[in-house]
Amino acid sequence: MGDIKRNFHKGHVEYGLEKKHLTNNAKAEVTHFKEDKTEFYTYRAVMTGLTPGVQYHYRVGSKDSKWSDSFHFRTLPKGNDWNPKLAIYGDLGWKDDESLPFLVKEVHDNDAFDTVFHIGDFAYDLHDKDGEKGHKFMNAIEPIAARVPYMVLPGNHEKHDNFSHYEARFSMIGDRFQPNRAGPLTPRINNHFSSMNIGPAHIIMFSTEFYYYTKYGWSQIENQFRFLEQDLIQANSERSQRPWIIVMGHRPMYCLKELDEEDLEECDGTTLERPFVRTGIHMNDDKQLAVNSDWRIFYNGEIKSGLNKANPYDNPSGPIHIITGSAGNKKGHPKFNAHPKDWLAYHHLDFGYTRLTFQNRTNIILEQTSDEKNGQILDHGSKPEQVHINLGPHENEVVISWASMKKTSNPMVQYGTDKTQFKDKSNAEEFYFSLDKFYTYRALIKNLKPDTIYLGSSKEWSKTFQFKTFKSGSNWLPYIVLFGDLGWQNYESYPYLIQELPKTDIMFHVGDMAYDLHERNGEKGNDFMRSVEPMLANVFYMVCPGNHERTDNFTHYDSRFSMLGDYLNPKPNAKIIDRINNHYHSIDVGPVHIIMFSTEFYYYTQWGWEQIHYQYKWLVEDLEKANRNRIQRPWIVVMGHRALYCLRLGDKSCDNDKFERPDIREGLLYKEDGSRGPQYGLEYLFYHYGVDLEIYAHEHYYARMAPIFNHKVQKGMVNNNMYVDPMAPVQLITGSAGNREVHPTFNPDVIGKDFLVARSEDYGYSRMYFKSKLHMVFEQTSIDEGNIVVDSFEYIKTDNYPKFIHVKGAVINQDDSNLTVTVEKIPDGQTGSFMQRMNVQMNNAWNKFRCQFYTKAAIPMAKISTKNRIQQNTKNTQHKINSSSSSLNVTKSEIFFGPKRTYLLLLLPPQCFFNRTTTTTTEAPTEPPEETTIPYYYYGYNGAELMSGKVRPIHRKPGHTKISQTRRRPPFKRRKLWNRRRRRPGVIVVRNGGRRRQFQRRRPNSSPHRNRRHRSTTERGMTIIGSILRAIQSIYNRTIGRVFGSTNIKNSNIE
Repeated sequence: MGDIKRNFHKGHVEYGLEKKHLTNNAKAEVTHFKEDKTEFYTYRAVMTGLTPGVQYHYRVGSKDSKWSDSFHFRTLPKGNDWNPKLAIYGDLGWKDDESLPFLVKEVHDNDAFDTVFHIGDFAYDLHDKDGEKGHKFMNAIEPIAARVPYMVLPGNHEKHDNFSHYEARFSMIGDRFQPNRAGPLTPRINNHFSSMNIGPAHIIMFSTEFYYYTKYGWSQIENQFRFLEQDLIQANSERSQRPWIIVMGHRPMYCLKELDEEDLEECDGTTLERPFVRTGIHMNDDKQLAVNSDWRIFYNGEIKSGLNKANPYDNPSGPIHIITGSAGNKKGHPKFNAHPKDWLAYHHLDFGYTRLTFQNRTNIILEQTSDEKNGQILDHGSKPEQVHINLGPHENEVVISWASMKKTSNPMVQYGTDKTQFKDKSNAEEFYFSLDKFYTYRALIKNLKPDTIYLGSSKEWSKTFQFKTFKSGSNWLPYIVLFGDLGWQNYESYPYLIQELPKTDIMFHVGDMAYDLHERNGEKGNDFMRSVEPMLANVFYMVCPGNHERTDNFTHYDSRFSMLGDYLNPKPNAKIIDRINNHYHSIDVGPVHIIMFSTEFYYYTQWGWEQIHYQYKWLVEDLEKANRNRIQRPWIVVMGHRALYCLRLGDKSCDNDKFERPDIREGLLYKEDGSRGPQYGLEYLFYHYGVDLEIYAHEHYYARMAPIFNHKVQKGMVNNNMYVDPMAPVQLITGSAGNREVHPTFNPDVIGKDFLVARSEDYGYSRMYFKSKLHMVFEQTSIDEGNIVVDSFEYIKTDNYPKFIHVKGAVINQDDSNLTVTVEKIPDGQTGSFMQRMNVQMNNAWNKFRCQFYTKAAIPMAKISTKNRIQQNTKNTQHKINSSSSSLNVTKSEIFFGPKRTYLLLLLPPQCFFNRTTTTTTEAPTEPPEETTIPYYYYGYNGAELMSGKVRPIHRKPGHTKISQTRRRPPFKRRKLWNRRRRRPGVIVVRNGGRRRQFQRRRPNSSPHRNRRHRSTTERGMTIIGSILRAIQSIYNRTIGRVFGSTNIKNSNIE
């Protein structure tokens, strides 16, 4: 701190953890500077006893005069196990300070940097106008220098009066080897050469100007050299703790600008080097000094490439030189040398500054910004970056994605099992994202061998990565890592996630990335993807969207990731872009079927309602298929960003009185009075289909809930252990991986509720692994406590199927084939009324299946004869179930219910028609062939339609023709077309005591705000055309199709 032409004699710093309670005080030392007409006082104070990684507030001044504004800063984390972010630049003046607004914005808005380094040339110049230029410059940089450690070294523009104006304003501590913390501060200052430790790096700042202004003496050159030598020896002895050594000086060792007469005095125009700095200078004719001679970019003009010849920055065998002197000053840009040497990799003349980001202990990223391009990053070109891999819907498919800032010709991935030779390659598809102006490349690798380590790199530029494919089938036990809400800043969990890589099979990121992907014209997304590349490029990384990905209808999110969404309807030969669905998709991981879906569709309906319907329909189909496959994969786990039950305050999507998010738990209300809702609710859907585990994020902490359904805790089946055969899905929240928003306020009313079992507000992530195929272990770590486990539980199942979907009720009958039908009256979670739930189960040595469906009609007892026949009470209609000694084939099963003249026809779900045969071995039965399913037609309605809200009553027009009760129904093959003719398409007819009720299925594309009770003339015309086309299809299939071997016309367009 400084004061102009006033001497307060007493200066202090008051500081503390809270802005209003500055409880600590540090006394300042005063230095008086006077030269000609320049006079001011500088105050320096040392704050002691600070806690690492904590934000402090402070103000400076005196009680006798006045205090400054309040500032705040964050101390650096302790030790070397963290990843700093640095801003580095030189040559920043008071006027034409092009980079200063961008630097101020990054520091204030994003807390983007841990430390700022200004490597010479300030204000242009500090002494101008009797020091007024220096005062104005220091006031201009105060928003940065008062908030972030501002480290400096001198340049040639500080040479005036032996650097005295520079010395008077800055306070670099230079007593690393002989610290005297108890003594006065002023003797400890060395603004010319000093060093410090920041995370995994040791950083040295030195003066190149000693070599050019020897009129002020020769001894400082030798003193600095001895310091450098001693410091570098010690830094190398500590390489195991801090593997990086970075040196900074003002003048580079090699010249790049076009030389004038003044430059020729310091640069060798032939070799383009500064001989004084590079090879040392001669003193007393026999003594040669060299600066940093063992750490050059190359030795005597010879380029030292890396171990990976395709990437010279992968383990390079010499230092890398960077020049960053374009922050902005009155001199503008010099002319660049017209004949640069081959050791020049890249140059640019835009104003800007450099970002240096540590990804981990072994990787750093250097980025150069352009002020002319509004802060965008330069020096990336077509180099592949942001590499990440994800699993396809089938275990032998892997998608590799990467980005580049410029178009790449013939993009591809080379891969193989031998690191020295990649025998295989896969071409990549290109996608250009115009908003953030970068290219995404995606390559699909097929037919990979199971349980095999593959290595590969994208064409010519990227380093080599590796991944291991899954073991084949479902009889293996995966190790899964899960987390949500991981940002680019404050990503506390990332170093520990890196440590999990050797044993991790797959990672799931449950929404909210980078905070946010679109910020700084997409550069925040680039920074995030670059920083986590060492993790994402070596293990399968699966994602779903959160609320922070919503910008521009999730386009920034969609442009970066490549989740394949064709698990239900595989399209192996289609383009990758046509197979991607980054919002809802599913995969199989060992004994687990994992579904990722979007909760954000429910909250950002300005981009449409249809996606809610399509996702819900997909969820129903995927869950039905997963339940048919429970023998192989007994676990179903779903993941979405926002939890059904919320525990935090300050979230508009929460009902804090009920601790729920009603839009996703119960469903959306299309009208305020609820006349057309709720619909598409998720809690009942997941409960109905027996989901075992629901994993969410969004709330920046960890929480474990008891098995819960409809706000009621459901105990387990064994000794009241809630996690042994629980009677409802178990819900978890894991959103504390680390981001700039830190932790929200926990709802105090939730504490003590029976459904909340455990919680932690520490940073951390989750792990899920298995002791056996039916025994899962779930753990939550705490980064704050040193990555220890703070919560864990074991989820045990005694059967492949969850107990809460095993319907209990009256067993109607059980014949020799173990066919069991049970009935239960249950509440309808969608409408609040009651429904009948029916369970049909076949269980014998050759066949196992379980089917469920629902109806609101009264269901009297059905008769099941001991001769494997299901009979209608009043009619002599029989449907046989054929069995033999080796297999059981359910060809068709229709159940008729109701008294005389009343019937309700229900067709069982498709899984009831599968021919599931197995041998006497313990191997699970294979999935039945698709052609064994029976076509779907019905007069009733199934559970899926009830839950989705697509069935609703409509009024019949007066005089509408009634359906004849005596008309004979045609044979089975013609019945579908007959049904179309005898009733309006899309209408379901239910007879009840001679009266007819009609229900109309809601069209998916219809507006949710319109209630169409009657169809227009155009709609009726389209219906007639559709009927004619279906009739043509039926005739073709029975005649011409049989002759030419084709028995079906695709009718997707007809529907």
